[in-house]
Amino acid sequence: HSNRTGTTYKHQHYILSYSEEDEQSEWVGYELTSAECRGKLSRDGFLFEEDYAIKTGSASHYEYRNSGYDKGHLAPAGDMRFDEDALQESFLMSNISPQRNEFNAGIWNKLERQIRQWARRFGRIYVVTGPVLKQEGPKTKLRHTSKYKKRETTKITIPKAFYKVVFDFPKPGREKMIAFCIPSDTPE
Repeated sequence: HSNRTGTTYKHQHYILSYSEEDEQSEWVGYELTSAECRGKLSRDGFLFEEDYAIKTGSASHYEYRNSGYDKGHLAPAGDMRFDEDALQESFLMSNISPQRNEFNAGIWNKLERQIRQWARRFGRIYVVTGPVLKQEGPKTKLRHTSKYKKRETTKITIPKAFYKVVFDFPKPGREKMIAFCIPSDTPE
């Protein structure tokens, strides 16, 4: 068990800190503007891909197959619909954490939509999102069915919760911030 944080990587539309121990990002940060929230690109046709910028190798989308978990975006695809490259970047596996479908499609999706409303209202905000990975006791790891082995354990940690921190810096003395930490078993 390591107490050091992961390695930071900068992509074109977001930055992240990758934890090899947990095989996912500790956090992903990006700017979201009102204009970007109005993007209309469809996410259809975009595929989850390994992030080859991660020196130790990112998780593979195959590791999620038959695991019972969604590939949950940390920087949401919905926030990246303004540009084809940004949308493709959101499908890099370094931007993904395991989430139950009820959580991903429920309360997490509602929060992501609310954050886009704030970006439209305030013009420009900054978002930091991540899984809660450091917890007491043994970590639960993602399990998926393999055609070669009946059950196989991968290295991907199952987060107990997820957080989002939203910053608005309109001008000195008018700064605002709000933070959320939501247990991953919360459906709505």
